[in-house]
Amino acid sequence: YLASLPAESRLIPFIFSDDEVAIIALSDGRMDVYNVAGTVLTSNYTTNCNWTTAQLFELNFAQFGDTIFVAHRNNPLRKIFRVSASSFTVTAFTFSAHSTGYPIYEPYYKYADSTTTVTPGATSGTGVSLTASANTFTSAWVGLKLRHKKKTMTVTGYSSATVLTVTINETLTDTTAATDWDEQTISTLRGYPQAVTFHNNRLWFGGLFSRPAAVLASKTSEYTNFDVDDAGANDAIDMDIAGDQVNEVRHMLSGKELLIFTDGGEYYVPPASDNTISPSNVSIEKQTPYGIGRTAPQMFDQAAGYVQKNGKTIREFIYSDIEGGYKSASVSVLAQHLIDSPKQIAIMKGNTTRPEQYAFFINNGSTIPGQLSVFHSIRDEKIAGWSKWFTRSSDRYQSII
Repeated sequence: YLASLPAESRLIPFIFSDDEVAIIALSDGRMDVYNVAGTVLTSNYTTNCNWTTAQLFELNFAQFGDTIFVAHRNNPLRKIFRVSASSFTVTAFTFSAHSTGYPIYEPYYKYADSTTTVTPGATSGTGVSLTASANTFTSAWVGLKLRHKKKTMTVTGYSSATVLTVTINETLTDTTAATDWDEQTISTLRGYPQAVTFHNNRLWFGGLFSRPAAVLASKTSEYTNFDVDDAGANDAIDMDIAGDQVNEVRHMLSGKELLIFTDGGEYYVPPASDNTISPSNVSIEKQTPYGIGRTAPQMFDQAAGYVQKNGKTIREFIYSDIEGGYKSASVSVLAQHLIDSPKQIAIMKGNTTRPEQYAFFINNGSTIPGQLSVFHSIRDEKIAGWSKWFTRSSDRYQSII
């Protein structure tokens, strides 16, 4: 026993260095941070904590240095920041911008029909009318940013489905009707990314509500700059997974390659011959057709372990030299009675006294709620097995890291 949590919580590890490890406990609109001895470092922190109890185990996160990026499909992105060894804060994620304030280096996309044009009433100023050639707008557009020929304006008023009032943030090129216009990819209207990871020195997002198959990546080494610019080698990446159905990107995992898990199948991004990924060489290759649930996958024993969206099967997404690609083999065929909609996966890779490695699955279904299904694997020795852990009959495991 180390400490009592304030409410139902999701635990997240924060590893800054070998001798500085913290345990972050997220609960309803709140964050608490402990050290490994159970001493509180940050208590009852609520500023910018926009997650709810129901969302806790749907959150995805990625750590880089002193910052954890937290994503959920219904919430604006958040950053948990280590101010010092004993202090943590939560801030809103913001995209970088030019020193003058504009342009803001965020992704833009034209959700409207490709033939729809917009015509600005002036090239600068406030209270400027913006007219669309077809019914496009709603009152939800107020506060959003649009671009006309790559120049930014902010919507300040709604008149009709074809007319908005805007403030010009960057002097426009002209006032002609143009199909070359777009809007913020990520917004209150279009939704937020639910998948996040770091890979190949870029920050990656995926799975927006309005673009569920979208995969976005920052500029190289500039994790808040998503400007695609002229698609140079270091510029941002913006693409969608192509297929005969819309595949919602739910999770991303950085391994030897970037692994992408959707509700309709498993994908990976192969690097170029020089081990880089750029706008000119990026591709997304489908490998297996099973689909993943909301539970975040974890790397374990050389493979990416994940819960199939049926909630009853654990699979390993692993590269096969024989097949020349990835496969998703079930590792729970003989343990179906131990798998019931796991909500969290945690990995133990061994320690100084116990060399064994284990994967822990917290079940969340109706048959064995709050019990742990434990998988032990030594791939090179072809050893694997399952067992069940449970505590007092009235108690349940809540979260594990």
